[in-house]
Amino acid sequence: MPRTPSRSTQRRNRRLRVAGGMTLSLALVAAAVGTWVWNRYANVARVDVDLAAVSKEGPSNYLVVGSDTRTGIEADAAGSGAFLDGAEGEAGHRSDTLMVVRVDPSKQRASLLSVPRDLWVQIDGEGHRINAAYNDGPQAVIDAVQENLGIPVNHYVEVDFVAFQRLVEAVDGVPLYINRPVRDRNSGLNIEATGCITVDPYQALAFSRSRHLEYQESDGSWHTDPTGDLGRVTRQQIFIRRAMAQISKLGLGDVGAFDTLASTMTESVTLDQDLSLRT
Repeated sequence: MPRTPSRSTQRRNRRLRVAGGMTLSLALVAAAVGTWVWNRYANVARVDVDLAAVSKEGPSNYLVVGSDTRTGIEADAAGSGAFLDGAEGEAGHRSDTLMVVRVDPSKQRASLLSVPRDLWVQIDGEGHRINAAYNDGPQAVIDAVQENLGIPVNHYVEVDFVAFQRLVEAVDGVPLYINRPVRDRNSGLNIEATGCITVDPYQALAFSRSRHLEYQESDGSWHTDPTGDLGRVTRQQIFIRRAMAQISKLGLGDVGAFDTLASTMTESVTLDQDLSLRT
């Protein structure tokens, strides 16, 4: 007659069964998420460009372009007037934002260089603002950065207005500290509250695009920020740090956020032909 396991043995066996079930469940979840991400990533738009070679273990430079295309912005959407009817107009196709992100795996560090959109450079032997290079496509932007700034470009990433707003939406807004009311009639920025506030997708984009910022003093008077595009560069870098902090808080339970991030990548982000899922 077989012996009945002791109570401690029974409890241990139950714990092992529960642990085994949890491990299997986590493995299935991980496999499902991996397959889901891979399928989404396979549909990301690609662009065939000539890039500088990089070693597998060495640092890489990512040229990140914020495109000013109005494609995908509906006329009846909130704040669409700042894009479709604003002073900056719809004509042309330029890079609204240029950044070089240098990722060093050995140091587990990323550095960010913002390139002012009005930087005067040589393009095909003639003087132009660097953002005009995008009129001739991604390769022209890559060449302009490499030839004028001496920075090798190893990867290319392009994001449009819609993608930017959806990324903010995915993390339920981005917290910022605003010390006084600010506005920009050109970008549509209008923040009256002060202190720590969470900006929505529309105001986040308006804040990051603002080049004609005005701020209100305690006496109610409005003054123009004299820093122009350099001030915008500073605000963009502040915003990126806050946004990355929000994204880093996401967990496996934030399925909706990951779905928005993945669908945004497949619909509104363009990558170079060599940028792998692992990278």
